[in-house]
Amino acid sequence: MLLNSRGERVYIGGAASISFLQIVRDLVSQQIGPSAFSHNEKSDRMLEVETPQANAPEPEVNAMDLDGEQKLRYLRSYYAVTEALIHVFDPSELEALLMSPDKIMTPDGISSLPSLKQASIDLVIAIGAQCDSPASAKSIGQASFRNARRQAFMGFLEDPDIDMVRTFLLMAFYMLGECRRNAAFMYLGIAAKAALALGLHSRDSYAKKPGPADQLR
Repeated sequence: MLLNSRGERVYIGGAASISFLQIVRDLVSQQIGPSAFSHNEKSDRMLEVETPQANAPEPEVNAMDLDGEQKLRYLRSYYAVTEALIHVFDPSELEALLMSPDKIMTPDGISSLPSLKQASIDLVIAIGAQCDSPASAKSIGQASFRNARRQAFMGFLEDPDIDMVRTFLLMAFYMLGECRRNAAFMYLGIAAKAALALGLHSRDSYAKKPGPADQLR
């Protein structure tokens, strides 16, 4: 058990790299006694980025407010860090949504994007900004993540769909980049449960029904 950034004891598991560090510290302490490596004021704390205080002034940034060059730069950063790790968007779909995030064609005409799809677009920007530079991570990344989180919980998780799986996978990825492991694991759990509810774990739910929606699954 270690202390998180708020002083709450949390379980770190037996296979985590941070657990391995604790094992090494214990071995060193047994062999040579207490030292600065094995015993210090921060040895029982997890390395986590503190969440900005709710009452602190925070810039509000919307993906729609960014110009095309900024969007493409953050998109390239997103591809660079997520390649071979997660693949939740077809590149052509993502680029089309990113360059026109406030509108989507429907049989009835043009309407606003669903909240979860908008959240996933904001998260692409957040992850890209997070990995682009420390300045953009703070000014663009955090603001985009807050927007996405607000959109993600707008429906209180009552109607799981593909966009919910996408959104919470991306939220988990972003939080890992922020060294917020426990929050990331909780978001990953929501994504996994949403995927189970949709039957994505079973080929029977899509293998015999070829079509765009089934290819997406």
